[in-house]
Amino acid sequence: KVCRRGLEPPNPQQLLQVLIFIGLWLRRSFLFELRACDMISTPLSSHAASPLCARLQAALDALSCRADALAFEAFSPLFWEERLIGRLAPSCAEALAGHPALAGDAASRRLMLLGRHPGEAIEALGATLREAGLAPALKGEAIDLFLTDEAGAPDANRSLGAVDRSLCRPFGLWTRAVRVTALLPGATLRAALMSPDTPALLLSRRSKAKRIGAGLWDSLAAGMVQAGEAPCEAMRREAWEEAGLPESAWSAASSPREAVAVRPVPEGGLMREVTLEWVLPIAPDWTPENRDGEASGFAPASVERLLALLGERAVMPEAAAAAIRALLAQASDR
Repeated sequence: KVCRRGLEPPNPQQLLQVLIFIGLWLRRSFLFELRACDMISTPLSSHAASPLCARLQAALDALSCRADALAFEAFSPLFWEERLIGRLAPSCAEALAGHPALAGDAASRRLMLLGRHPGEAIEALGATLREAGLAPALKGEAIDLFLTDEAGAPDANRSLGAVDRSLCRPFGLWTRAVRVTALLPGATLRAALMSPDTPALLLSRRSKAKRIGAGLWDSLAAGMVQAGEAPCEAMRREAWEEAGLPESAWSAASSPREAVAVRPVPEGGLMREVTLEWVLPIAPDWTPENRDGEASGFAPASVERLLALLGERAVMPEAAAAAIRALLAQASDR
């Protein structure tokens, strides 16, 4: 039709680039919606048809559905300049009613940050929540503040400033995190299938002083990406602080994979987090040593032990999901 009308035909290369862009955008939107409750499950290969692998997959699927949808809906959306920036629990929304930095109320189900600097507004609101006992004490650690893009994901290319880490969960702000799942020397899913009680993972135990997940088992190291920090820098920092992992150990690490978690936090607030996950086989002569007081100990765990901890809710959900994904990925590679 273009040629018959005497118009210049489109450049095939430009047309192809446009089609690829549209396809990638649709794929990103679809995948993000799949991961919105928690994390994408790793598909099983034909090798992973054993009962143990089926149990691992079922556990991963259960983790994906663990977020309480009704509780999530109870959180009031928080906007800044008509863009979603966070979500407030009903108790927090009520405590902030009438605050000069906030427009709307809990009944309207639409709260709007006022002012030109959203980080400053959140800090002012956070002080009120701390006085009401609804937010923890200041951590002194700055975290980037993000809006969401059209697909509902945090726009990591547009930081609106920074807020104290203590306010991320009470305000349901998007955060970025890193996590390393440690595999014991020689650990494979095939060996675990043959002997499910054989230790395959190295877990850390969260300090009882932690506000969230106190005393639960966790990945070897995990933590938030600080304001202005690259994820790879954050992973090396967290691994050194929490487990004493040397820089030389990272040569054996896998390429990171992205996972998304959205769930209410039992201690109060909402987690909305994008995590880069590494898998790291550890050296047989290395011994972990916590350096920041956030871990109280370390212990090897078999696949059966991991599933038992998960059933007892004695392990962080994100840590369990990352470990199961790492094990299933080994099966799918065979």
